[in-house]
Amino acid sequence: MSDRIIEPRIALVVTRDTDRDTPTVLLVREDDDREWSVPVSSLPPGGSVLSAAWTAFALTGLSNVRPALLGIHEEIPEGGGPHALTFAVQYRAVGEQTPTDQTIPAGWDAAWVPLAEAAPTLRRDLGEAAAAPLFDDAAPRPFFTATAFRDDAPGDRGDARTTRVNVRVAVRDDAGRLLLTQGRKGAFYVAPGGHLERGETLRGCAAREVAEETGLHTAVGPLLALNDQYDGRKREIILEAVFYGTVAGVHPAVFVATDHDGYRREVRFASPDEVAALPAVFPALLRGWGRTLPDTLPDTYTANVR
Repeated sequence: MSDRIIEPRIALVVTRDTDRDTPTVLLVREDDDREWSVPVSSLPPGGSVLSAAWTAFALTGLSNVRPALLGIHEEIPEGGGPHALTFAVQYRAVGEQTPTDQTIPAGWDAAWVPLAEAAPTLRRDLGEAAAAPLFDDAAPRPFFTATAFRDDAPGDRGDARTTRVNVRVAVRDDAGRLLLTQGRKGAFYVAPGGHLERGETLRGCAAREVAEETGLHTAVGPLLALNDQYDGRKREIILEAVFYGTVAGVHPAVFVATDHDGYRREVRFASPDEVAALPAVFPALLRGWGRTLPDTLPDTYTANVR
């Protein structure tokens, strides 16, 4: 999907818990007549979830925050138009910090609001599942990872010129094995996935890509992770949403599938021990399949086709 069609955004959920009895959340409003809301920042071309931390710094003056993914929400207009994709990310103040300067745009107000008072706004802006774990360290939530590849290419994240959104699916069969396809260069295995098409939800894209690459039909489940990648050769940020998925039955351990481009690739279902023994697996967090990764997570992905 082209950059003109998709509009990635970051909902910046900035929190402080220096006083454990009254944790607070940063809310903003444009003027006195508007409702308080979670600040939302549009990602410019080349922008990433990591770069949105700088916006959080500017809003709060805090110098040390830790990002965590809360969920993803998308709005897709039925008749065409921009596809809004919002990543809800918590930036949590660490230690005994207080804001030094709230450098918000002219005409805007910002306030630290006690969690109990902010809860209805958080549920409205983020959804129940995303708002629930803000101050619960034990609450399960999607993983947030940041990686770089093609390290031989010059430059760093600040040199990125475009931002792209991908989807991948960690599919398990009834035996608990992970579905992987062999990369075109043969040196690594990857969870099936690909790019969004016009008018397609992330979850719809996930199911389509699995079918095209493997011939299997999967039930796409909760959001597992967001991987914020930097491709130095293309000078591109790739925001990759990874979902859980399931296929019914027990399938051959290894088979060959032909995709819609006519490319034949090896497909395999790998046990946790086999995943750990492969030379390279992408996304890398799938190394923990059946070991450190949970079997599922609460569903923090929502989509609205309007």
